[in-house]
Parts: sequence; C-alpha cells; structure tokens
Amino acid sequence: MATGQRITAAIAAKRDTDNRSVLRALTDLGARVSVRAPTHHEDAVNLACLIDLARQADLASAIGRIEDEWSGRVSVRLLGPLAPYDFVAMQR
Repeated sequence: MATGQRITAAIAAKRDTDNRSVLRALTDLGARVSVRAPTHHEDAVNLACLIDLARQADLASAIGRIEDEWSGRVSVRLLGPLAPYDFVAMQR
C-alpha cells in the first residue's frame, strides 16, 4: 500500500509541475488560465484558457511547442473555442 501511495504522490507532483509549465507559457501570452481538476487518471494537464481571439494563433503555436517538448510522453489536445464559464465568479 505504501508503494501505491508513493506512486500516487509522484504522479501528483509531476502533474503539478506540468500544470505550472503550461500555465507559465500561456500567461506569457496574456491569457487568463484556470487550472481544472483532471477528468481522467491519465490526464497530465487540464486547463481552461481565456485569450483574445487575435492571439488564437499564438496560443496554438505555444501549445504546439509544448506538444513537441513532451513528444512521446503525452498526447496534447486543444479544444475550443468554448464558452468562458470557467472564468465567471459568483458573489455570495
């Protein structure tokens, strides 16, 4: 059981590192980025990104560079444009 816990912790640490790496690349473009919970245990990164449509090609290029860097380790999928509900805040 301890081995499983160590593996789970290592995967979580790698996921955190990967999220920070992508977050840094996208915020450098002026994007607002929201880290989302993984939807599958094999997810490395799950982010929502809000960026001006004029920068859409820059976003695709940045994601392409990440895909090249991570080649053989992950498959990259860019979905969108989507509704920006990840960036709506409600006051209570």
